[in-house]
Amino acid sequence: MNIGKYLKFGAVALFGAVLSSCNSNDDLGKQEIEIPGITIDGDIDCCSAEEALQVYKFLQTVKIIPELSAVIDDKYNVFAYSKTGKFHGGYNEIYFVATKKKNGNYIKNFEIPALKPIMLMVKMNMKHSTPVSAGVESFNKNYLAVKRGGGSFVMNTSDAGSWTLSYDYSVLGSEGTTAEQEIIVDALPDGQQWLKSFKVGSDTYYLSLVNPLDWSTGKNTITAFVSKKNTPATTPYGLAGEQFVIEIDPRMPDMGNHTSPDNVGLSRQSDGSYQGTVNLTMTGRWRIHLTVKDANGDTMSKSKGNVVPPSSVIEPYGADTMRLAILFIAPSEKDFNWDEEVVAGANRFIKRAWRTVWGLVEGTENAGDFDASKLSGASAELWRRLNEMGIKCTVDFDRYQFNTAISAVMELVNDASKYLVDTPVEQRDAALCLRVAHDIVTMLSPICPHWGEELFHEALGFEASVYDEPWPVFDAEAAKAKTVQIAVQIKGKVRARIDVAADASQEEAEEAAKAAVASQLEGKTVRKVIYVPGKLVNIVA
Repeated sequence: MNIGKYLKFGAVALFGAVLSSCNSNDDLGKQEIEIPGITIDGDIDCCSAEEALQVYKFLQTVKIIPELSAVIDDKYNVFAYSKTGKFHGGYNEIYFVATKKKNGNYIKNFEIPALKPIMLMVKMNMKHSTPVSAGVESFNKNYLAVKRGGGSFVMNTSDAGSWTLSYDYSVLGSEGTTAEQEIIVDALPDGQQWLKSFKVGSDTYYLSLVNPLDWSTGKNTITAFVSKKNTPATTPYGLAGEQFVIEIDPRMPDMGNHTSPDNVGLSRQSDGSYQGTVNLTMTGRWRIHLTVKDANGDTMSKSKGNVVPPSSVIEPYGADTMRLAILFIAPSEKDFNWDEEVVAGANRFIKRAWRTVWGLVEGTENAGDFDASKLSGASAELWRRLNEMGIKCTVDFDRYQFNTAISAVMELVNDASKYLVDTPVEQRDAALCLRVAHDIVTMLSPICPHWGEELFHEALGFEASVYDEPWPVFDAEAAKAKTVQIAVQIKGKVRARIDVAADASQEEAEEAAKAAVASQLEGKTVRKVIYVPGKLVNIVA
């Protein structure tokens, strides 16, 4: 197995942490505390002054993640941090600190027993988790009050799906689980891939590289984790009990695939991680190839049952499902992590789209000519969505971005299905239903050719092939929405979602947002309002 991982080294890229000149807790209003965590006499639960100073210094090297902060029983605070205050695809370290709410002192002994990341794949209406570290534990004897864990996100946030993260906690007798908070997982820059999957029989495993951007020229310790996908898929994926051997082969593609000496393959350590040595002899772009072998030294291969043969998908689901799943999982030019849940979800979508097309054409035998000017209510909104998603699908096809083109058709199918459920037959516009059915079949046929050809003949009644049919034409003016939904956040946490006019000014959006969360702002002073047009209002109070 290869990981196409690109690294650029130089003075500006040797450090992965973001340094801050102020207390990381300042984002939550503790600016008056110069060095938080100084122990009050007799407060045996908390750090000593010397320990607190070490915690404070460490927190200057990381950035708080506001949406993961929690108040527990109105007595304790738990704060979460990462190197940048954000998440990206692949492995992310997460740090936790707990304090007493009344004085800000750092609590020495608390636990975060479990991280619980969940991705909701909206278009396929399915959920799955992702690999997580073995535990969240102290990692430096100088600041035991800081706990470290991690998670490897198998996909980034996109139109296809979104992530939430919650965690269990135990702080001085108070135990529970935080509410699921929506998080954004950014895509890595092109060429970087820190996580890959492989198969052993019917089981799926994930290999996660830890902080490769911390590497510099010379010899570097390379650390990775191997996790095993759980059943059900919504349970976080823990470390694999099976043992593997991971060989390493660094290459410089811009230097004739120059390699380097003295590299040491990764072997399993007592903490469950895998460690080895990568020797990067000069600055430039490196591609790190990792080959996974089992404990006997056998390379993952088809004969060993470690890859997915097309027949394993085609036989139970059909070729159209395989094509849809492959093109939906990731951009077509990139490697991706094979996921049986995505295959099953793709098959469910094809079936739902089939039923929706047949539902749209039912009772349209006497449909007249289509006239958009006569539409109103739900029919007018479906017409708008057809044009909006049709334009998106067309543009994405032209850019060869098939995964987002499919996503647009999925949204249209969901809208059409809702229209059929919510709108009585006698109130439906028959000509509109035929137009929507025609365009769904036409747009999805390049991805699902057998599905599209059969529906084009059987449901729509055409004699010619769907591939002789012109691509639909959409109206940009008709696609414009009158309102948009925006998120209302308080200190980065989503507290409400509101609909505002699409052309609303910043002042109008801010006033509507404040009104929506008025009860939560009561008694607080609004210090700052951040407005992202058409997306969110973030209130700092």
